[in-house]
Amino acid sequence: MRAKWVWAGILCCACGSDGSSASGGAGGVGGHAGSGGTDTAGGSGSESGGAGGTGGSSGTIGSGAQGGSAGLSSGGAGGSGAGGDAGVLRPDQVDVLLVVDTSSGMNEEQVAFGAQIPRLVRGLLTGDADDDGVMESVPFSSLHIGVVTVDMGTGGPPVPSCNQPLRGDDGILRTVGNQALSGCDASYPGYQPINSASDLDVAAEQVRCVFQAGVSGCGIEQPLEAPLKALSPASSGIVFGSGDVGHGTGMNSGFLRPDSLLIVLTLTDENDCSISDPKLFDNSVYTGNLNLRCFENPGALHPTARYVSGLLALRPHPSRLFYGLIAGVPSGLTGDGYQTMLDDPGMQESVDSAQPSRLTPSCDTSMGTAFPPRRLVEVARDLEQAGAGTAVDSICQSDYSKLIDRVLAYTASL
Repeated sequence: MRAKWVWAGILCCACGSDGSSASGGAGGVGGHAGSGGTDTAGGSGSESGGAGGTGGSSGTIGSGAQGGSAGLSSGGAGGSGAGGDAGVLRPDQVDVLLVVDTSSGMNEEQVAFGAQIPRLVRGLLTGDADDDGVMESVPFSSLHIGVVTVDMGTGGPPVPSCNQPLRGDDGILRTVGNQALSGCDASYPGYQPINSASDLDVAAEQVRCVFQAGVSGCGIEQPLEAPLKALSPASSGIVFGSGDVGHGTGMNSGFLRPDSLLIVLTLTDENDCSISDPKLFDNSVYTGNLNLRCFENPGALHPTARYVSGLLALRPHPSRLFYGLIAGVPSGLTGDGYQTMLDDPGMQESVDSAQPSRLTPSCDTSMGTAFPPRRLVEVARDLEQAGAGTAVDSICQSDYSKLIDRVLAYTASL
């Protein structure tokens, strides 16, 4: 099996990297800072650049249960290989959750990601990763694909642009089609069950109709809390806002199957602002600009460890989880691991001296303005250290095909 990638970010299939904890505050609307990572599941990362596991080779993804790899990214660090421990069988089913930012200014980004959905669907169900008619990997027999937004409200306090302040879209799988797009219906099932007998192009177009959800969502983006609530079963013990339990065995029941490969792909131009204190946007309790509220009050956000442990708990083995991110990482940023990415000057957060109501952008291009996604990259780093597949790429470009390359390379390696 073959895997190909050329990129300016990071692809990790359980590869080791410098996992030392990142410091800094948590984020707010307009760009946010990352939370401290000392409590994360990856442990401290003094081991960088380790050699790949048995059977791996430099620059490739290890194949099979003993596959290891060294140098997956440009100058990347070695690790244990995507195949996981010996005896872990490749899943036959795959469940893909797309997490989309619906805040103002995300229209072009939604269109660019939506254009990649047909290739993602075809690659997973045909094994042909590059549409050249050659099968690069064993196809999955069944695909579930659904969409949630990053709009989880504010916890209750009213905020402009947040039409449902208590819970927002609440991590419930979307069923509304975007009828502004040609050929889209008004509604669809909460998730699309697709197999090789399906018309893959029609199925992918239906997913795109739901994914391109518009830009009227809440500007308090919570791209970590939304998928965790969407997928967690009621029995998980995780408590969400208003004392809620997860929707995995409730509103979203049936989407995530027990033995599938879970792929979570997130598109956002902001850092995460997953709120733990529901009074964070209550102006009688907290003060300061709303756009900087999360950045200035990191203790009011959930620690990133919540999402590392919560996502890993959903799968019987870490290798059955892939976390992919398109966010405000500077497009020219390269390095040998996530910690290098987090340490880069373009990923540091400070108030923008030219516009003091926001943070300094990490990129400002024709696709729009984005901000350093520190908390999201910290989660990717710690999931990778725990043995999951991960990939991070930049939203500051018009072509998002490289993330799909990395997803399909990972599935080919299992």
